[in-house]
Amino acid sequence: MKVIHKCLVISGLLFSSAAFSHGGVELTKTMPKDDAMLMSAPQTLELSFSAKLQLMKVTLSKKNGDEIDFGFTPSREAEADYSWELPELSPATYNVEWIAMGSDGHKMKDSYSFMVH
Repeated sequence: MKVIHKCLVISGLLFSSAAFSHGGVELTKTMPKDDAMLMSAPQTLELSFSAKLQLMKVTLSKKNGDEIDFGFTPSREAEADYSWELPELSPATYNVEWIAMGSDGHKMKDSYSFMVH
């Protein structure tokens, strides 16, 4: 019975640490901020994370689906902070979507939006 108990405890520790490593990276800051209503177009797009990761894809698109080219290329090195200069954005609602890979190979993705008046 003690052997079974030890196995269960060890299994629990292994699986819980794996779960923590996958969920440990968070998007900590965006510029423009999520749900921002801006009176003028932003000059840059910035994403900051709680740990280094590789951004595989970032898209900026209008609500109608038109994508805005801002020169994104997938990162070769893991970083925590990313920044791109933006072209002049017209008044519209914009959506930012990103896909990243953590140091453990775990894929993460999320999105947020902002509005330019």
